[in-house]
Amino acid sequence: MRVARRFAVPPGDVREAARATVEAWGGEWEEEGARDRVRLPIQAGLRRALATGTMRAAGEGRETCLELELEPSSWSLHLPGVAVLLVAALAAIAVVLWPFFPALGPLVPLGLLAAFGAWFLVVARLQNRGAEELLDTVAARVEGVTQ
Repeated sequence: MRVARRFAVPPGDVREAARATVEAWGGEWEEEGARDRVRLPIQAGLRRALATGTMRAAGEGRETCLELELEPSSWSLHLPGVAVLLVAALAAIAVVLWPFFPALGPLVPLGLLAAFGAWFLVVARLQNRGAEELLDTVAARVEGVTQ
């Protein structure tokens, strides 16, 4: 995956903002000449990965193009979140089926509690953090420096 963004700031400032952002995200930055090597934790919902790639800030004067190229990485599931959602789904079955099986009536409050608990513990905290979001954060950091 390759993404790029243009900035009206010298390359040195963009590179420092990118380095600070990668480190703030819990990633690693290694200088390797024109292209720097990055290891970046990324996530998409319940999936997480540690992506590696290269980042390059090139330009002249006050024009800079920041390019980030991430190599494919293996994704893994956030198992505690999946477990909470699975328990909530099982408890929600009681909420759906209780009109047909009155014996499940006492489990309805548990099903509702599990559904709200899953929402607050898992769904409300889901986020996407990838290459585009990294460059958005770098842009915000650069704009904060130039103002």
